[in-house]
Amino acid sequence: GNPGCAVQVTQVTTLTLPVAMLIAGIAATLLVPRLNLYKSRKMTRGKLVSFARTESAKAALPAVEIHAFESSKPLAFSQASSTGRIFISIGMMETLTQKELEAVVLHEMEHLRRSTPLFKASTILYRLFSPISADGAFNSSLVAEERIADEYAAKMQGTDRYLRSAKKKAG
Repeated sequence: GNPGCAVQVTQVTTLTLPVAMLIAGIAATLLVPRLNLYKSRKMTRGKLVSFARTESAKAALPAVEIHAFESSKPLAFSQASSTGRIFISIGMMETLTQKELEAVVLHEMEHLRRSTPLFKASTILYRLFSPISADGAFNSSLVAEERIADEYAAKMQGTDRYLRSAKKKAG
């Protein structure tokens, strides 16, 4: 092998890694939240909103907002902000039972409590900009965060039945 090639790869990696991380951080903190808010509507009443308010108080979180967005796919994610926001697709709301939706909200609340949304968004964007991001450490960290959020939802509901059922329906 050509030692010059290895040096070039190392130099490119050393230079692109900080730039990719900076771009991912800026996008995750500035652009993605605005896009999510633009594409959704804040729910102000209903069982799920009341549930989120009660549970966020129990978790010592500021009042969590529930936002609905147009998508037939069953999707949900959270976004850190001054309050914390949970985004749930119309498709998910139409597919899941109330208890399953509550399990999803609890799962996402744990992400908010642990400040996972920024980490997840940065990691996803970082993967787009960096060729070395396919590293297993990123994937194992995301899997661990999902497991912790699942365990929290199951603990708060006293069973993992609703979360398992929601995941099965969501595909």
